[in-house]
Formats: sequence, structure tokens, C-alpha cells
Amino acid sequence: MSFSENLKKLREAKGMTQKDLATKLGVSSRIVSYYETGKSIPSDPELLKKLVELFNVTLDYLLLDTQSKSDSKVYKLVEKLIYDTQNSLVHWDIFPKVESVPFIKKIPEDLKEEIMVLDDNGNPVSLDKNKHFNSTHPIINDFILSFFPQFNDYDFLEQESYFTAIDPISQNGYLLFKFFRDSEVVIGLFAFISGQFKFITDSKKHSIIDDLYIIVDNQDNDLNKFIEEYLNKS
Repeated sequence: MSFSENLKKLREAKGMTQKDLATKLGVSSRIVSYYETGKSIPSDPELLKKLVELFNVTLDYLLLDTQSKSDSKVYKLVEKLIYDTQNSLVHWDIFPKVESVPFIKKIPEDLKEEIMVLDDNGNPVSLDKNKHFNSTHPIINDFILSFFPQFNDYDFLEQESYFTAIDPISQNGYLLFKFFRDSEVVIGLFAFISGQFKFITDSKKHSIIDDLYIIVDNQDNDLNKFIEEYLNKS
């Protein structure tokens, strides 16, 4: 189900009207109606947090298509990236080899200070000062990416063993991290809306982030195009 379908189902299961939910969230009934008809998706982290707490679900469940995790394109993307990385079919390059920016782009060390994570006391600290993640720590709204690059082109390349997806205008996108645990490749995927962290699709236990990579997206669904192309590659 989509976010709109999930929200309506959760609201009705609690016996709430749209007005009841609007009151709980501090928004108008019209806004809730927009959410449930798919005309809009909330981007305010505090609003998303209220929804998660109210319905006692994960943000991953709330925002992602929940028909079947194994059928999710994002899930398949992560699984294929793991497989291709393990089998040296895809390489994670730190710097672009062409004039465009690689689809998987490492975040420079100096920019890691721009990525904030909440410590156990709820205080924001930069990622380079807090690389350890508690598997039980809430993953909702823990990161804010204050620096998000904007690009002027879109392309799809495979010949250099890395991929390119360039965003001309929006600050929407995804953030990949990867590391090795007991020789196993672990890849997690974060999503950003308007430059802010929203959810993680890979919730495997993890301790230390090895490197961070950006996948950029735009409002014309070019990332969806990339995913389709990439998943169809043998």
C-alpha cells in the first residue's frame, strides 16, 4: 500500500475521523484529506514523528509501499547493490571519473560535519563524532543534512562500473551507506525530502558507518527510471 492508503487504514483502525486526526496533528482536515487522497505527503519531521507515535508503526512502514518488502523496488535496489558489490560487479568510486557526478558519490570527509545525529541525550552531534549506532535507537528524524548538492544534468552510465543520476533542481534524494561486517557487505538506504533525513530502508544491525554516498533524485522520477534500468541489468 502507498502512504495515503496506509494512513487511511491506520486512522480507521483507531476509529478516528479525518477531523480527529487533524486535531492530533495540529493541521486542518483538508491537509489530512490531501494526505489520504495522495495529493500530498507530509515532509515536516515533527509531523511524521507524531504519526509514527500515534499509530505505533515505523516510519519505514508508514512511507514505503508495504505490499511486500520483497516486491519493493527500493528493497530490490539495495539487495542488488549488495550482490553486485560482493561480486565486484559495481564499484563505489570516491571521485567522479567523468565530468558528471557519479550516481554513487562519496561524501567528502569535511562534509560529514554537516550530517547531524542525535546522541543518547537527544543532543545533535556531527557524524564524525558519533559513528556508533545503537540498533535500538529510534531511527526516525535522527539526521539532518544541511548540505545537499544540486546538479545541472541527468545521465545514466554503466561503462565505468558506476552509475550517474543527476538532479537539476530539487533537494530530494537518497543517501547510501555501506560497510563490511564479518566479510558481509551491508548497505543501508536513507531518504531525504527537501534535504532532510526521513527514513532508513535497511534496518539491519549496524555499528560503524564506513562511507557515505549520495544518490540524487528529482521531481520528474528520474531515480525511478534509474532503478528500473539498473534492476533490469543482468
